[in-house]
Amino acid sequence: MHADRYESDGSRLQKKIEGNADTFQLLRRDLFGEAYYYRLVTNSYSMSATVPRSQRYVRLFAYLPLALRPESKNALLLCYEVGVTADAFTRYARLERLDIVDTSREVFELADTYMGPGYSNPLRDPRVKAFVQDARFFLQAARQQYDVITGEPPPLKVLGTVNLYTEQFFSLVYDRLTNGGIVSFWLPLYQLSPAEAKSILRGIPQCLSRRGRLRYERSGMDYGGI
Repeated sequence: MHADRYESDGSRLQKKIEGNADTFQLLRRDLFGEAYYYRLVTNSYSMSATVPRSQRYVRLFAYLPLALRPESKNALLLCYEVGVTADAFTRYARLERLDIVDTSREVFELADTYMGPGYSNPLRDPRVKAFVQDARFFLQAARQQYDVITGEPPPLKVLGTVNLYTEQFFSLVYDRLTNGGIVSFWLPLYQLSPAEAKSILRGIPQCLSRRGRLRYERSGMDYGGI
């Protein structure tokens, strides 16, 4: 698996991990001799990056629900990616607990590799606990309820990801919400046909509108379902 097509902007391979099921490659793009941004490539697919324009909407998955529910004490993040959303959560002083769930141990192992102004590994925050587990199984087994649940799964075209966009999955999310809790979720509309997007959106209100508010906030080509 090669990430050569992502090196045209001057990025270079920083680290490569051959996992049990996937190959992870972290690319680094420098500017004036310092790290400008990183890109995580999994099985030759660009999963996430710390590009400034991407950070703008990714951080909103934490900042927006916290702004709408400032009394929130705990949060659950489904999928770690490059840690931008996790970092946004840890910057909220009132937050007492942040649980992070990801199926890949390797994304957590890469957390110490990132460098840059103002960056600190969110996994080192004492309020944070990481779980290597399937999000569905975690939600089924968990007894903890959360004020905020945020999901940033891989694109739907990635094998297995569709299971995180079903009505059954959102029902599990609903069961783990506190009263008045908020959910923010990544929905890549630009990768979907109108029929596919409508099918997903029809399942969300039935599960989540019964507890708290339900809104859709658009940011660029992505949707956060609130």
